[in-house]
Amino acid sequence: MAKNTSNMRKLILILFLFSSVLNAQVIDGAWVETAADLNIGHIVSGDTYISWNEFTGGVWQLSESTNVTDFIIYYMLWTNDVNNPIKKIVGQQAYSSRSNARDGMLKELGNIESQGLPSSEAYFMYAYIVQRNGDLEDDGDGNTYVDMRTGLNFNAN
Repeated sequence: MAKNTSNMRKLILILFLFSSVLNAQVIDGAWVETAADLNIGHIVSGDTYISWNEFTGGVWQLSESTNVTDFIIYYMLWTNDVNNPIKKIVGQQAYSSRSNARDGMLKELGNIESQGLPSSEAYFMYAYIVQRNGDLEDDGDGNTYVDMRTGLNFNAN
């Protein structure tokens, strides 16, 4: 796990250096940008564990992962925003296993796209799975992220 986490942190750092700012982008009733960070997951201030976007009571809200077995998908998105082109999107589901998260990736991606993206030009670059404690998870086959630039192929690094 340490190797995988190290590789993802390097990827995020590279994106951060080349884009000048990396923002976590979340749906919380609307697209909202939070402060830039180099975290793999997204933790709301005051919470202990990573968050996911939950649709409840007719609105979107950030919910803290409560189950030890929660796995959340995060997406790296390129936009034409000249100041902050790279966005990290928090997933919309807490999955009970990493394989369920992997299997749910296409549906979740479709849901995010159907709700409208934060920019007129936006391209999904990578997706990755994070366990509730913030650790990067592989997909069971040793792949730490999905390279979405050429389609949904699982690539080992």
